[in-house]
Amino acid sequence: MMKNVAVKTDLKLFWELDSIGINNECENLSLSDKKFIDNFENNLTYRGNRYETKLPWKSNPEELDRNFETAKRRFDNLKIKLNKNKDICEEYKRIIDEQLKNGIVEECSDNSLIAHLKVEALSE
Repeated sequence: MMKNVAVKTDLKLFWELDSIGINNECENLSLSDKKFIDNFENNLTYRGNRYETKLPWKSNPEELDRNFETAKRRFDNLKIKLNKNKDICEEYKRIIDEQLKNGIVEECSDNSLIAHLKVEALSE
């Protein structure tokens, strides 16, 4: 009888470990996290060969920080890093151009209501 309990316990542990990252543990999420996931799932669409969803923007854009100086400083540092490696610089430019072409990013005027996001070049 004791051996049977140990086997069941080991088997339960095996299945729990086997499903790491697969289990739906929504009961442990905060209300804010649940709303975020609901928003993500409710706005998820499949277009052509990719999935798209709305980003979780603040409902009132006036609340956003005007962080141009911080963003410019970060971008200047990024340019210094990119200029150290011509191949990465060219690949970075190609990706940005492709994102512009596909409507993933867009140019904006200086007087538009915007907040700047951090951008980094990642390589393997």
